Formats: sequence, structure tokens, C-alpha cells
Amino acid sequence: MANMLFANNANTTLNGGITTIATSMVVTSATGFPSPTGSQYFYCTLADAATQTTIEIVKVTAVSGTTFTIVRGQDGTTGTAFAAGAVVSLRLVRASLNDFPKLDEANTFTQAQTFSALTSGRIPYSSTGGLQTDSANLTFNGSTLTISSGELYTYAGTSQRGGLETYAYSSTNSYDAPRWNAWRARGTLASPSAVLTGDELASWEISGWAANSTWVYAGGIFLYATGTVSGANVPSYMSFQTNSAGSATEAMRINSSGGVSIGNTTDPGAGNLRFNTTNTNGIYFGSSSILSDYEQGTWSPTAVAITGTITAYTSSGVYTKIGRSVTVQATINISNNGTGASFVRITNLPYTPASTVFTGSGRENGVSGSQLSASTGGDGTSVLNIFTYASLYPGSTGASIAVTITYSV
Repeated sequence: MANMLFANNANTTLNGGITTIATSMVVTSATGFPSPTGSQYFYCTLADAATQTTIEIVKVTAVSGTTFTIVRGQDGTTGTAFAAGAVVSLRLVRASLNDFPKLDEANTFTQAQTFSALTSGRIPYSSTGGLQTDSANLTFNGSTLTISSGELYTYAGTSQRGGLETYAYSSTNSYDAPRWNAWRARGTLASPSAVLTGDELASWEISGWAANSTWVYAGGIFLYATGTVSGANVPSYMSFQTNSAGSATEAMRINSSGGVSIGNTTDPGAGNLRFNTTNTNGIYFGSSSILSDYEQGTWSPTAVAITGTITAYTSSGVYTKIGRSVTVQATINISNNGTGASFVRITNLPYTPASTVFTGSGRENGVSGSQLSASTGGDGTSVLNIFTYASLYPGSTGASIAVTITYSV
């Protein structure tokens, strides 16, 4: 310790007697004794010249020539009067040893400790259990712990939970919360460069100890750069991987647009959710019901007359498919009926109906205003038959036929 001073074989005698309360003493020679400055000190033992059995330990706080400034009665001794010639020596006393830190006790350091072999800001460690050293890869500046060119591991024993936990307390700002920040660049620390599309920006990877006595990657969350990286823009997508058959594969993706893809990698666009394109996957309700598809679109109905031929017409149609249920709306405008008769048939429904007769309704809006009936063939073919409620032909030149039907596939 810098404040406690020592010397080897430092001995002298009193050059004059001292009382029990004297705060200084004059010695015959100060040669070999330390010279305290500031808060420094050393311990001296005084002993009577005749028997050296009368002893007092004093703390010397200053030396001026042969005059020692002293604090009396140290280390369990009491102030004692000594005559000239009494022995004055610097010995190793109990008080000196008690001031040293002990390996088997808790120690309190009242002064800053300096390790001259270590670098400021670095955290000392020992890889061999012996000499402490440090590394530029492990630093702490008082608020931030930095690990560079390495990894941080935590271990937990039986019936324990390992990991990292962060607690944040603040009533000032709404954003004062624990954060996990990852920074990714190409190039070097001194000269970073922009990432490229396809670069992995960050990941959280999880492995489990398998029956073959190895760690097996079980899944994780990854963030990749995608699209064009330019200016202050780094477009990205987040990939969620799981392991179901011995190897981890992508199960879900949040695209840069905000669209979510499950079981495929096609971006459905912002705010949209896309399932596997084979329609074998979907949303389950309860234990067995599944919504495997949703689709809406347009199509151009093909119309024929069962008897004769419709010479000219235009058509339009829209449909919505929810799971196995399809709803279609068709409009046929006949500009020249030709020889058409019997009833009108649409031959190209967007989805083929099941082998059951499904019925719908409609109206002729151009000539007669008749109410119409529409039905599927009931034979698993993609047709829709249209006729009036009186089972008459619904068409004529100028007729506008509009029908709606819902059927299952």
C-alpha cells in the first residue's frame, strides 16, 4: 500500500526522554527510516534500553531531520514515558499486517487500485488461473461493455435457467426500455461499407442436444437485406425457421413490404397474408375445419343457347372463393340473339361445381324484366343453366341477363 511505508533494518535510539503524551520525539539518527509525505506513515516500536520489555508502538506521520512526529499508543499499546537511549526500531507489527487484504476475508479498499500491467478501459482476466491480463476485445467504459471478435456465453446447471436479463426503470421517457441492437456492415471496423442484398444482418439461432449426442440446429429468426441497398435505405425481410424433418427450413417470412408469407416465399404485398400456393395449407378452426383458400377475381363467361345460336353478345363476371365455397356474378348482354332458344348456358365457370345441383337467381334487365333461375348441371361439369321462372328462354336481342349463384367445389 502506498500510504504505509517500510524499511529494512531501521534502528536508532531516543536522543532525549519523552512523556506519555508527547507527540514528537528526537532520535540520534534518522538514517534508514522512511520519509513520509502527505498521508503516508510507518510504525515504530519503542522499547526501554535496559530490558526491552516495556514496549509502545507509535505511528510516525512525518520526519524532519531527527524529529519524528508521532501518534501514540498504536496497535493495542498505551502511551508510555521513555528515557533517552530507549530503542527505536521499524518492525513488522500486527497493525501493518491487518492493513493488507486477505484472500479468505472480505476486503474494503478506500483508495483506487491501479494494475500497472493492464490497459485503461480493458477488463482483466486469466486464461490459465494465474497472471491477470487484458485484451482489446473486452472493454468497459463505465456504461458500455464491448466484446469484439468474440462471443458471449452463459451457462446454467441442473434445475437452473441460463440467459441474459435486462431491467429498465424510467418514468421520464416512453422509449427507455431494454434493447438488443445489432450492427452489420461489410468492410472493416475502420472502413465499413454498405451491405448487399442477400446479406444476413442478424440472427437468433437455437440448437438442441439431440439423441446422437450433438448439438442440432432447431430453428431461429433471421434478418436479411433484400432489394436495392442505396442511400439511407436498407430494405430487409425477416425469416422464421423451424425444424420438422431433421433440418431447419423457412416456415414464415415477413417481407419488406409488410406482407406475410407462410409456407412460401412469395411477397403478397403490404397488409396481405399468403399461405402455401398448393392450397393444402390454411387456417384451422377447431380440430378439423380448415380455411385453405381465399381468392377473388374476374372472368369472361362463355354463353351458348341450347337450341340455335346466339349471334352476338358481350359478357363479364366476378367471383369470390372462400375455402370450398364459390360465389359468381355473371352478366350477358345479347346484341343479336340470332336463332337462340330454349335456355342460356354458361360453359366456363371459374371453378367446377361439385356433383350436386346448386341454384341461384337473377333478372333480365333489358327487355322483359323477368325473374330468372340459374342452376349447375349436377354432374360435376363447369356449366350454369339460365332460364325464366316459367322455364322459358330468357334471351332476346337487347336482353341483359344478370345472375348470381353460390356453389361448392
